[in-house]
Amino acid sequence: MIAKYTINLNVQTEYKNFFIINYLIPVLQMYRKEGYELFLFRTVENGPVINIFINNIEERKTSEILKELRNKLILFKKEHLGKLHENDIYMREMKNINKMNRLKSNNKFHNFSVNLEELNRINRRGEYRSVSDQETINRWLFKNGYLIEKTICILSRYNRFDKRVFLTSLFIFISEQLDHISLLGYLSFKSHYLGFMSFNKKMKIIHQQLIKDYPKISKRFELNFDSQDGCYITLDSDLNKLQKEWQTVLKDFYNKASKSKTNKASILQVLAMVRFSNLSGFHSDVFQVRNLSFYRSEQFQIYRKLVNLAYMILPSIGLNTVDRIQSAFFTVEIIEGEMEC
Repeated sequence: MIAKYTINLNVQTEYKNFFIINYLIPVLQMYRKEGYELFLFRTVENGPVINIFINNIEERKTSEILKELRNKLILFKKEHLGKLHENDIYMREMKNINKMNRLKSNNKFHNFSVNLEELNRINRRGEYRSVSDQETINRWLFKNGYLIEKTICILSRYNRFDKRVFLTSLFIFISEQLDHISLLGYLSFKSHYLGFMSFNKKMKIIHQQLIKDYPKISKRFELNFDSQDGCYITLDSDLNKLQKEWQTVLKDFYNKASKSKTNKASILQVLAMVRFSNLSGFHSDVFQVRNLSFYRSEQFQIYRKLVNLAYMILPSIGLNTVDRIQSAFFTVEIIEGEMEC
């Protein structure tokens, strides 16, 4: 049995991070020491939630953990009384949130509450369609839940700029995994960035700001295409070590995904990609019919799973959509800059 604990918590970002680091993670570490496999996963359901999944748990233990989590949430609220307020964007966008998550409109979000659900397996919507792929990602998360918690704690000590340098380094590393020779996998991040920019004219303002910010971040990187590591960052030792740890576990996921029997895309999936061709000149060129065989290939499908994994875990480690988009832009600029040299 898998126990799913849903912590409904809508407060300011800084207080939510404080709760996770100082109240929640110590509890998770305590139960991990008892031998339980578990991981933390931040997402939006009826509102902003923190899901805790615990594998192979005895039924008698589930109520004990539920009580522990509820007590921590009560204590957090009591100790910060008068300082906490809800982010009203979730209330304004509730209809869209319910539609996106395929939830009933009468589902209510009860802030400062914890719910327990007993599962036989963790179902996933979106990119991970097959049961085999879902099991691969879930096993990976249970195995590496400790690293998600460690990353939350370490990144909390750094400013937004350093966090984006860290994320950009991971995107560059991921780019190399497409063929393990070049960095052409970065085109996935280019597609992601340009697609995001095409949705709103106001994004052009963001693009211009990123161009101004780029010289500062590019100084933090030194790419060497002949190096086994692929990328070096001039960061302190803690972030460098963390980067290496993530490279190791992402490689582990890639290797396990490579053994999957579901690494062929259906023609419907590929045609869905082709619909992106009107987003920009880049998309028009990339998603031509002559390239369909590549997008259906096992090589590309494995790489796509890795990219989707990276996007999926970012909210859990405290990195948001803006971090993702900006780091995608920096990844493109750094790699294309090296290619021009």
